[in-house]
This record gives sequence, C-alpha cells and structure tokens, in this order.
Amino acid sequence: MTNQEAIKLIKSKSVTSSKAQKLAAMWAMEDIVMHDVKTWVDTPIHETLYQFVSIGRNVMDDYIEKDFHNEKQRRTFAEGAIGIAESMCHYAEIHHELSEKHTSER
Repeated sequence: MTNQEAIKLIKSKSVTSSKAQKLAAMWAMEDIVMHDVKTWVDTPIHETLYQFVSIGRNVMDDYIEKDFHNEKQRRTFAEGAIGIAESMCHYAEIHHELSEKHTSER
C-alpha cells in the first residue's frame, strides 16, 4: 500500500464523520506523510498515541488559567477532554485497519 492509497482510504471513510473521527483522520494522514505508511503501520499503536496526550496537555494549559465558575466553561473543557480520548480510539481503529490491509498485501 502506498501513502496515497492509505490517505485516499482514510479520506473516503472520514467524509461524513464526527469531529473526533475527522481529528483522528487528520493525525493519521499527517503521520503517514511524515513517516511513510509502511513505517506507521509497523509502529506499535501505543507509541503513536502519546501525541494525543500532548494535545490534551495543550488543551488543559489553555483552560487551566480560567476559572470554571460557570457550567458552560466546565462542559466545554470536559467535552474537549472526551473528544481527545474519542479521537485516540478512532486513530487506533484507522491504524488497525491499515495494518491489516498492509499485512494482507505482503
């Protein structure tokens, strides 16, 4: 599988997706371009998920200085945190699907 084929497959599955799915697709495509699809699918998923922790820390830093005295701010922060976790799940699904496809082509 080429990088272009992998990206085309990811794009086709994320057209009508949720925000979390689109974020996962964006990160997966970026990682494929940066590392090559063959390297990316051979990398254990736990090694690639650490980038989502970094994103979460950035979100936390954006909100940590704010007072969460109103419900809307607390809810926005919580939804952001859950959205990152959901994106991690979708990213892992993409990784798994492309890993299986790559393995079947060997």
